[in-house]
Amino acid sequence: MTVLMLLENDYATDFRVQKEVMSLHELNHNVIVAAISRTEAPYRDESEKLIVFRKRIPSLIWKSSVGALRFPMYFSFWKSYVSDILGETHIDSVHVHDLPLAKIGNWIKKNHHVPFVLDLHENWPDFLDVSQHTKTLAGRLLSSVEQWRKYEKHSVHQADRVVTVVSEMRDRLVRNGAKPEKIVVLENTPLKADELKYPKSNHETTNLVYVGGVTLHRGLQYVIEGLSLLDKKEKWIFKIAGDGKYMKTLSAMVLSKGLEKKVLFLGKVPKADAEKLVSL
Repeated sequence: MTVLMLLENDYATDFRVQKEVMSLHELNHNVIVAAISRTEAPYRDESEKLIVFRKRIPSLIWKSSVGALRFPMYFSFWKSYVSDILGETHIDSVHVHDLPLAKIGNWIKKNHHVPFVLDLHENWPDFLDVSQHTKTLAGRLLSSVEQWRKYEKHSVHQADRVVTVVSEMRDRLVRNGAKPEKIVVLENTPLKADELKYPKSNHETTNLVYVGGVTLHRGLQYVIEGLSLLDKKEKWIFKIAGDGKYMKTLSAMVLSKGLEKKVLFLGKVPKADAEKLVSL
């Protein structure tokens, strides 16, 4: 079976999607990933059982994604993109990562008569509700959280299968009317082959690590606030690997609390280096 995956990120940096592709390979399925890039990148990379397409998305269209339900040029970009791929490729199912592209997944389902899998990495409507960019005047004009909630409910109904990351999200969808038998919980855990070994540390300093996006809703401000209350004699270090718009706010917070030698901002790091951080 050949699975077409739609991804709003670059495949090279999305480890959850990579793990799902590996799992499908183990079951002898072929995968085509249609991803996007913010910079110039090779349009097509091919290896055994995997083809990755990357199309550069113009900045204006990328920013319009938050308002796609009101101004659908984002959907138009994706329809044109996947139409080119499907014009030369046969697929047996479409697997959409995250809520925004559910409309494209259902469009492919109807036009190509294939099953549609909706993979919800997070609670998208609530994510928008707490995001900083939706609090601006432009954000409020472009995006309605209530409209996204209705879109989520409708998309879950259209999908043949729905993947969630935690049982609490499955339960929420069921309360909203989804059929429980078509929802699968797939937690974002390491592959068995990549299982990390955590040697017992002989260091006196406690090593704390966060890897991921640096945004308001991740709650790192509360972690830093809590760490600032510890006794000054406590030996610890907090490493933040990742980036995002909230970085400047957190950096200012760390400086104001005199924690610049205790809280380190490492920026984005490769997957292997992130694994080393939690092993130290």
